[in-house]
Amino acid sequence: MSDLLAVIGTEAIQSRAFAQLVTLFEKLNHRRLTDRKVHSWCACGVVSKEFGSPQHIVQDALSGASLAIIGTWVGANRTSPDSATLLLERCLREPLGRVARDIDGAFALMFVDPRTQTVSIATDIVGSLHLFFSKIPGGTAVCTSARALAALGTGTLDPLA
Repeated sequence: MSDLLAVIGTEAIQSRAFAQLVTLFEKLNHRRLTDRKVHSWCACGVVSKEFGSPQHIVQDALSGASLAIIGTWVGANRTSPDSATLLLERCLREPLGRVARDIDGAFALMFVDPRTQTVSIATDIVGSLHLFFSKIPGGTAVCTSARALAALGTGTLDPLA
């Protein structure tokens, strides 16, 4: 499985917490980040699965917006996968939820938009790839690995989960 890691918060918070999350993830899972994008208020990274196509984050040169997509997906035309670049172009024009509804497969998307300083996250309709969130001092950490988030030691367990 491919993995997604992110920290949203002030520059000092996200920089320190993202570095810590990456270190913990790599130590626990014995795999390294294959791509990362860092903004002053958000940092995200992807880890490719051991065998399979490399996962990466695409970025729009004009707006600075980026899209991390992990998993396997087929686009709206149902005949071939939409490239991540085409999905990013759609995210610049449409809400991420609408874009995600038009994709089939097992995937997770994270759209970072510096124009509005927002982060939007979506999974496939079934939620095949789990994303876990943890409140950290001054921000939020997001990861496909609950174990890496727990190792941060900053969150509390949800008794209902």
